[in-house]
Amino acid sequence: MKLLLNALKQHGIGVRAQTEDDFWRICESEQIKVEWTAENCSFYLAIPELSIRIICLPKRRKGLRLLFAMFHELGHHFAHTGKEPIAAFEGNCDSKDEFEADAVAMISIIPRNQIEELAAMDGTRFGDRIWRERCQLWFLYGV
Repeated sequence: MKLLLNALKQHGIGVRAQTEDDFWRICESEQIKVEWTAENCSFYLAIPELSIRIICLPKRRKGLRLLFAMFHELGHHFAHTGKEPIAAFEGNCDSKDEFEADAVAMISIIPRNQIEELAAMDGTRFGDRIWRERCQLWFLYGV
């Protein structure tokens, strides 16, 4: 996991808080196509031999939930894409893969140098959950 996160620094992940603009920049540099869907879940699909990389995001998500979904799916791209095809559907994937993708999203949104500065995300239960889990990542793994 630490090797993955160190590799993500080239995109600024873990160095500073990432924004939607950063997501779009990373997708462009990694040649990932982004589609919006009417469904309420996000997913990542990659077929390396055909150079297909797609992230689908729900049209209805906004704010912190959207930002988290964006970087969660990028987490699948960076952590789980190899020579084999991958389809990672939200909530329908190996728990280790989901944990790693969640970790990438949390570190993207709350880099280590901002953990103490941000006592809460946005005052919502979702924001509070991300904050608690991000603190656990820092405590357990030092990232």
